[in-house]
Amino acid sequence: LKHVFKSKEHRKEAKEFGDFAWLGRGFERLADIELNASNYENVLTYANEALRAFQHAGSLEGYSDALSRQLHAHVALGNLEQALDLGFLQLKRTQAKGLERDHVLALAEIALAYHEMGADDLALDFATEALSKAEASGLGGRSLLYVHTTLGLAYEGLGNYQAALRHYMQSLDLISSGGLWNRTIAICHGNIGYAYLELGDFEKAIHHFRKELSIARSTGYSQEQAYALVYLGDYCFRTRLYELARR
Repeated sequence: LKHVFKSKEHRKEAKEFGDFAWLGRGFERLADIELNASNYENVLTYANEALRAFQHAGSLEGYSDALSRQLHAHVALGNLEQALDLGFLQLKRTQAKGLERDHVLALAEIALAYHEMGADDLALDFATEALSKAEASGLGGRSLLYVHTTLGLAYEGLGNYQAALRHYMQSLDLISSGGLWNRTIAICHGNIGYAYLELGDFEKAIHHFRKELSIARSTGYSQEQAYALVYLGDYCFRTRLYELARR
């Protein structure tokens, strides 16, 4: 894919025949593969290539999609100031161009960045706006799932675990109805388990932590395996199973 960018002649031919849009989608898919593997530096690399391709193709929607992936990677890497700058830029672009899905995702990414910064009151404001716009525009699937998860994290940061649980359960319903079976469902079970743990319902908490660990192991998702083991250790400590907690 990258060879197309090596000469002006190739760029001219690709643009003439519409190949740049195809290239953009190709790099976008590569970014998604790296995203599922939590290789966020590679996500930035491929998303940047996608941006170049979509810019050559004159595809506003494709450019916005690639920018959304960059934004998500910056949040995951902890580049929060950069993520916020990019997020607000994306908000303006998507609003001006009428790109509803990417506008909602930008709101959710800004909310997540504020959550990671400990500003959960701001996170809740942006996540609530994202949900309102998602519902008004009839968005569903992964976009709505991401918004509910972000809302849950904001409420969790504010100590409102009952509200967090409500949104995490809605995320699980969306996963079940959408047939998604990958690291997303492991993350969802971990979030639900943690909310139950904080609410003192240890039986339900351990049920979801075990599901999280099982799914993470079966899909080779090492990061979520680590989270699940930490959660299980926390559960064992709170229930005074100190030897198990240590293990």
